Amino acid sequence: DYEALELRINPTQIEIDNDSDDLVTRIELDSANYPGTLVEVVQYMLGLNLQIRRARISSDRSWFHDVFEVTEVNGEKVRNTRKLDFLKRMLNIEEEGIFSNAGAMGHEGASGPTESTVVELAGPDKAGKLAQVTRLLTNNGCNVRSAAVWTYYGRVAFVLSVLEKGKPIADQVKLQGLRQIMLDIMGPEGEGISGVHVQHSGVVHHDRTLHQMMLAEDSRAWDQSHSTHAARLKPNISIVQCRHTGYWLISIACKDRNKLLFDTVCTLADMEYDVYHGTINSHPDGSATQEYYAKPRWGRPWDARAAEKLAAMLEASIQRRFPKGLKLHVHSVDSFGSLATLTGVLRDAGLTINRAKTNSANNVCGHTFYVMDASGAAPERAAVE
Repeated sequence: DYEALELRINPTQIEIDNDSDDLVTRIELDSANYPGTLVEVVQYMLGLNLQIRRARISSDRSWFHDVFEVTEVNGEKVRNTRKLDFLKRMLNIEEEGIFSNAGAMGHEGASGPTESTVVELAGPDKAGKLAQVTRLLTNNGCNVRSAAVWTYYGRVAFVLSVLEKGKPIADQVKLQGLRQIMLDIMGPEGEGISGVHVQHSGVVHHDRTLHQMMLAEDSRAWDQSHSTHAARLKPNISIVQCRHTGYWLISIACKDRNKLLFDTVCTLADMEYDVYHGTINSHPDGSATQEYYAKPRWGRPWDARAAEKLAAMLEASIQRRFPKGLKLHVHSVDSFGSLATLTGVLRDAGLTINRAKTNSANNVCGHTFYVMDASGAAPERAAVE
């Protein structure tokens, strides 16, 4: 395609500076620009478990020059030679699978590069839905290799990587039958959404997919009610028109956290706003500020209602990263149906799953759940143990 041709003619130039600053690793990128490039770059860095402390973004639509200041999760500069090598090959289309390998180094929201059937579900939230879906798959000879679940104000979204005898589900009749049953589980007709496809290579980026699914849910709710949810620690978001340049100036001030930049740029990309210039800062007091000069992708004129909706979607993307409930870690030997068994135990104990992430590798399963009791409060730790 055109984007691939452009990158072959003008390959990405990357400079990594570990000397000029005592606290951060500085990364400069010069590359051809196309929709989604910024998301891909940020997602790539998160795939290497890096924290983006500051960023400067500049683009003239066809080309971009970005500067990122990053650290390891522990706040140290990036000195791991393998990570530095991966960073130098970012956006390099000549090296097939490079992003998959980066994700395999420890992306929290990705499963490994094995071919699998990917199931995407969203709909009204209800206790026990994850247990129902995983039990259905297990009873039909399918094993959930990795999964992620998000909930937000009465809605839930699942992304599941599924294998049958170590391979994607080959029987299309069986697959469509499972899809229909899962759709019925998710909600009454018209309320749930379901997507099933085979991912042939690369990682399953749960966070990216969940973002898109929850954005679709939030956007539909906004169109119906023209309102957003009240929330504690509400971010301060302002969107104004720059009359002389045509830019939409988007300003965000909120509590800083991991993946904040990822969440905001995903929302802008999925709502088809192109970022031309941007400034991102993490401050010592634990706050963060972001400023973007953006335009609607298809040249739409300024629209106050569209700006209001964009602000609401950005607010939702920032807020839903804060799960409620008691955090529960479970590590076990990888075995067939282990997720179905575990979610069934939680359901039978009267606990609802507010957020979940599970991965299996090297015959070991790691499960992380945020659980709540029937009253909507965090359960007592002793009772869960």
